[in-house]
Amino acid sequence: MTAGNAILIVAIVTGLGLIGALFFVMFKIRQISREFFGTSSLIEGLKRQEAMEDDTPKSVSGMTRVELPRIEKDFPEFHWPEWKQRCENQLKGYLEALEHRDLSYLGKVSVSLKDQVRLKIEEMEEKEIREEFDAIHVHQTEISRYDKAPGKCRIRIQSSVEYQHTLKTPDKKKNVEREKEQHRFNLELVYIQDITKIRDGETAISVNCPNCGAPVTDLGERVCPYCGGAVEPVNVRVWELHRIEEV
Repeated sequence: MTAGNAILIVAIVTGLGLIGALFFVMFKIRQISREFFGTSSLIEGLKRQEAMEDDTPKSVSGMTRVELPRIEKDFPEFHWPEWKQRCENQLKGYLEALEHRDLSYLGKVSVSLKDQVRLKIEEMEEKEIREEFDAIHVHQTEISRYDKAPGKCRIRIQSSVEYQHTLKTPDKKKNVEREKEQHRFNLELVYIQDITKIRDGETAISVNCPNCGAPVTDLGERVCPYCGGAVEPVNVRVWELHRIEEV
């Protein structure tokens, strides 16, 4: 056997070995793809997985069962079903305000949130970006955290949202044409003083007993210190939605 023939044989054997290794790898890929995606095509499996993710709502950090009793202990008047609905409506209003570039879609929210949305709209206009949000659906809303500190209480809420999204930019390569998307948003409720119940120059509200007319100086007092009659406390603090941000 000549040296040339020997080299040729080694090359053929090596080539067959590489082909065999390649077929083995392809076999394992198809096997794994069938196991995880139900199809022997990995590409098709990944496309199926992507489609499933588009249809699967984002999970939220749900601590409602733990945090709600603490909130209700501090604020007996706090009604979670009502606030849950309000937050979901205001989240939809937030997206509609961005789409129409109109703060009136926000409804009754804090100045802080209006400023946040105003700045975002200005940024979109500067970058010549337009977004459309259609078929908005909130899948789940839960309390994620309750913080209580002197002078400030805060409830953090998380919502899972689905919508049809259209994005238009000057760079057409970055455009998104009406795709269904799943997102997660954090909302923040803050307990603040309701300045509409305090007259100019005042820092508190004077209350008179409805029975004897005596002044009640302590706003938290529920019983008149003079006649013992029941006093309706004046609530000078309210919950307001202060911030919305995508997680």
